[in-house]
Amino acid sequence: MWQAWLLLALAASLHPAVPARGASRRAPLKAARRGPPRAAPVVLSPGDTVSINGALYTVGYSLSPLAAPAPPPAPKLIGLTTNGPTFSAGAILSGTVTLDSAAPVSGAVVTLTSSQPAVLPVAAAVTVAPGATLAPFTATAGRPQATTSVTVTATLGGTPP
Repeated sequence: MWQAWLLLALAASLHPAVPARGASRRAPLKAARRGPPRAAPVVLSPGDTVSINGALYTVGYSLSPLAAPAPPPAPKLIGLTTNGPTFSAGAILSGTVTLDSAAPVSGAVVTLTSSQPAVLPVAAAVTVAPGATLAPFTATAGRPQATTSVTVTATLGGTPP
């Protein structure tokens, strides 16, 4: 008990806001806060978006990660080109199919058909590699009886260019 009184007397002599023993308090004491200053509280409402360690969360009844962004639209077939409008019997025809944007991770399968498969047989399909927009193909001309017209059609997902 005497130690507490001694401490209080010593404090009173050093600081005028601390009353001496038996004296009335003259001024209120304020406790000093130790440590870094605290940020003001933030009020969040359901539907607000917050970032915690780089991850985005939506405020609701519980915090949950935001949905992943929508995948890019599927590419469209925009072209079919060949190395020329005419060819001779036994000639090798080279061609290219073209997409408007990069093929997805799984690639893009383009179906090829020939209006005269006996004259110009083509592969059933060609695959555009993931991330690519072009895919080459070749076809070897047969030996038609006479000059004939052949149409090669390319289709991606049921849609020709």
